[in-house]
Amino acid sequence: MPTQIDSIKDETLQIPTYLVTFILPFLFVTVDDPYNLAAYSVFMLLVILMLVRTEISIINPGLLFIGFKIFDATTREGTSVMVISKTKPRVNSTIYASPISPQTLILR
Repeated sequence: MPTQIDSIKDETLQIPTYLVTFILPFLFVTVDDPYNLAAYSVFMLLVILMLVRTEISIINPGLLFIGFKIFDATTREGTSVMVISKTKPRVNSTIYASPISPQTLILR
């Protein structure tokens, strides 16, 4: 799918922030009693609701290990999209990327 890029920003360093925010709280969970289980269940539900209702996209951190980077781009139409690519797309260029969600494109 050809997409004209008007602006681009590297967001690769945001991935560790997502991991710390969404994964770390669940690493040391102790479910000794039903109150702890209920509290963590409510927290997990709130995290899931926040992810669904906002524009936050969770990108598989494994992509970083194989050389992909994450970019926040604005298209000629003014749409904001996440671009997953091994190289930074140039401003005012046309990229040919495959959509993996309505707001996420992967450039191979």
